[in-house]
Amino acid sequence: MFDAAVSGASRAVALAGEVRDVLASLGLVTGGATGSVVLCDRSAMAHPLFERRDVPVAVVGEQAAAVRLLPGRQLTVSLVLPGEWAEAGVWRRAEKLFVVRVHVWGEGVVVLGMGVYADPWLAQDLRDRGRVVRRSGRARGAVAGRARGVVGEGLRVTASLVLARLRGVDWDMRWDLAFDRNQSRRVLMWEYLRRAAVWAKACGGEEAWPFYDVTAYLDPGFELPPAQAAELEELQRTVFWEELRKTCAGAVRLAGLRERTPDAVAGLPDPYEPLVLFYERGGSFSRDCSGVFIDLVGVMMRPGKLDGYLGSRPVGVLDDAVLDALEGEGRITYFGGEAGVGPLFRRRQSGDVRADEVFGPGLCWEPAEAAAAGLPEVGPLEAARRLGRIVSAATAG
Repeated sequence: MFDAAVSGASRAVALAGEVRDVLASLGLVTGGATGSVVLCDRSAMAHPLFERRDVPVAVVGEQAAAVRLLPGRQLTVSLVLPGEWAEAGVWRRAEKLFVVRVHVWGEGVVVLGMGVYADPWLAQDLRDRGRVVRRSGRARGAVAGRARGVVGEGLRVTASLVLARLRGVDWDMRWDLAFDRNQSRRVLMWEYLRRAAVWAKACGGEEAWPFYDVTAYLDPGFELPPAQAAELEELQRTVFWEELRKTCAGAVRLAGLRERTPDAVAGLPDPYEPLVLFYERGGSFSRDCSGVFIDLVGVMMRPGKLDGYLGSRPVGVLDDAVLDALEGEGRITYFGGEAGVGPLFRRRQSGDVRADEVFGPGLCWEPAEAAAAGLPEVGPLEAARRLGRIVSAATAG
């Protein structure tokens, strides 16, 4: 792991630039990008120690080099990238199509994120342009591959990293995001419940399932370092429901235990990763008045019994390309070949309008004629598994 106190600024600028180059190589961004550099003490994020916003990209490196990244501080380098895309046969342009952010902590944690935006009020008609833009799904796959490469260079999931992700969640519930992403959030919740059931059975925590801190059963005497414990307590004060607070504590504490005693958590998948992704894609959940159903915002889900998840096949690939592909307007039905062989199709029915689509090599849905004819229907969980296999094959190497 690199020395963030010395090279964190240059590393953040380089990583953001690499993501920009990936997007440019796919024909998705144009010139005119701007950047920002913000340095904060993590105990006072609302009051930056250094701040330069909306400066030309060529100046970002100079501005970042002017800061000193020390333990307890966070440096954020952001790039706002304009781009063009085709929509309904019309070329459009947005001055803010992609936003790339790299957060670096003084202790060495690095978080890379990318947002995709399309503000219709900023769009311009570019129908006379002849260039063909590849789909944004390929960009997600390429950026995800770059992120995996960064982890491979020595970074790992730590308590500090999990804290950083949870602190970035909008716990008041992003209703717009939650409704738009209710299909992926349902799959993520199911996968969390499955993993939590496996862990509960393995460590004797069946009575605490489904929303619990597994660390209390793995190592009852485990404690976070005082500074991290204080940050976790501060986070929990911003979260309303007790079940949310328990899982936040579980995610952070399990990452801390993994750092200290890797053998204690070996052999089982991270139980909290699907739930952290769930939070990041639309905020919290709640219970209905009966306490039986989980309200995912737009979807009601009954968790059922722990034993019902044991032995179930996992949804193993949970990157953005898979999760985004689960979304869509209208009632969605999936179709595919027996035993997962062949392409995956879906039918979207919205009122009297029906659309048949196939998940193509660009990692996006494309129109298909009578795609589902003669193929058996598959459920959302099986569709997520098949999407994962397609995305993994497309982004390998």
